Amino acid sequence: MQKGNNSGMESQSLSSAPEPLIPGPPAQSSPAIPAAARTVRAKAGRTAAIGKSLVLTGTLTGQEDVFIDGTVEGTVELPDSDLTIGPNGNVKANIKARKITVFGRVTGKMFPAERIEILKTATVRGTVKTPRIVVEEGAVIDGKIESLGQDMNFAGAKKTKPLIIRQENRG
Repeated sequence: MQKGNNSGMESQSLSSAPEPLIPGPPAQSSPAIPAAARTVRAKAGRTAAIGKSLVLTGTLTGQEDVFIDGTVEGTVELPDSDLTIGPNGNVKANIKARKITVFGRVTGKMFPAERIEILKTATVRGTVKTPRIVVEEGAVIDGKIESLGQDMNFAGAKKTKPLIIRQENRG
């Protein structure tokens, strides 16, 4: 007579650890979010995200890449990290980051240490001081852009006259 029915438990190894959860593709890929922005969001293990329903007021600092698809007002300081403002992002802040990519709206001063990409869906109002810039056709820029040479340390930076994108006629 056999005591205790294990109901098939013999086939499972107790010594094996459970497999880690691997996130699958999103149920539906939103067509409103460009493929490049979805790629940034896919790096969730290395990128912090502020979703489109979130509002952050104050100072955002950190040591990891950040994807903003919500509203941020204040200061963003990510000197060693990349910042992406998603298509729903609305940022009113002074920004310092290694690299800045803009799909949404930004108002303020931006100081990317390496480069800034302003994509066709973006609206930027303010000042950009950067060693390198990429602007897609269709992007809206209202402010000024200063090219600072190859680095933001200003030591060997080539000083150039600022390019004024749009100047209001007062008077």
